[in-house]
Amino acid sequence: MSLTYPDNINPAALSLLAEYLQTKGDHEKNNIVLELGCSTGALGQHVLKIFPHPLIWIGIDMNEEALAIANSRLTNTFQEDLDNIGVASLHSASPSANVVVMIDVLEHVCEPGRLLHTISVAYPHASVVCVLPNIACYQTYERLSLHDFPYDKSGIFDATHKTFYTAKSALRLFQNEGYNSTKGPIFLLDPPMKEIATTTAEFPFTFKSDRYSITLQTKEDLLSLSSYGFGYIFSPVVKMF
Repeated sequence: MSLTYPDNINPAALSLLAEYLQTKGDHEKNNIVLELGCSTGALGQHVLKIFPHPLIWIGIDMNEEALAIANSRLTNTFQEDLDNIGVASLHSASPSANVVVMIDVLEHVCEPGRLLHTISVAYPHASVVCVLPNIACYQTYERLSLHDFPYDKSGIFDATHKTFYTAKSALRLFQNEGYNSTKGPIFLLDPPMKEIATTTAEFPFTFKSDRYSITLQTKEDLLSLSSYGFGYIFSPVVKMF
């Protein structure tokens, strides 16, 4: 199996992990990160270098070639298919975890709700850092205005995506599985839209292009339209008995 995705670091993931590790992570005796879909381990390698406290980073991926690289970068790695992974397999990789990381991963899973439920059972106290591509980006409106929806090899319109998300629908998915957002959404602005995204215009605000116009009700709507992705930190809801 050849490598599919480039060896890069998602800026929203880095920002969210820094937020987590500099606050909650500082108070943990053993900081254990479990990254699902770790690919070549570039993110974990970077964080392991810059985070000053003891940190264990365990990666899970299906791609054998990517794991061969990640194994030299992370504390440990395991080969698993996230579409079929269960609690026992997660515990085999790591009996415990403070935070589960999923960066541009959930959209490739056939049943994301099932995976989130499995994570919540395996690690009932762990936070989740999740970054997803944003289907509510202006690029989607442009494609639909042409009455077409071509897929790409990567990015928002990756042909291997099984599900599509907006910041609101992702939040709802996690809430349905017993999580609350503690940080986010952090939006990843598309460079051509940065000037528009920082407008101080009053809302409702109408964005217009040559082929369509859309009325935005809030600043978050504008940021969403201008962004190719977004990220959250989620924490499990404390159950009261």
